[in-house]
Amino acid sequence: MRNFLELEKMKDHRGFLVQYLTNSELDSKKFGTLYMVHIAPKMVRACHFHKRKWEWLWVAHGKCEFVLQDVKTKEEAKIISDSSFNKVVRITIAPFVAHGIKNLLDDVSIVIGYASEEYDFKDPDTYPYKLRL
Repeated sequence: MRNFLELEKMKDHRGFLVQYLTNSELDSKKFGTLYMVHIAPKMVRACHFHKRKWEWLWVAHGKCEFVLQDVKTKEEAKIISDSSFNKVVRITIAPFVAHGIKNLLDDVSIVIGYASEEYDFKDPDTYPYKLRL
């Protein structure tokens, strides 16, 4: 399971820019959904998996623990990602990989995500899954 990728920062005197996800990294040329997740202090979000969707996540503000588990093999991976770290990490979530996110701070954390398809309220492709966070 290769879920964590350190991304290159392009720096100059104004700050830095990170390309989180490029079209060449996507199998589909159809745009999915770009979204933001607001996680209240010490709270847990997600704890589910998808059968079709791919997701790519990164912490834009705050500090979060991500727990991923392949629902078929039970292989598990964990990482703590902090927006103040020198390295920027993108978390890739394949279909049938359960994922949970815990905000580790006493302040709000913000996670930015991209899903390979639009959210459909009639067919959400979201299945609850117990994870230890």
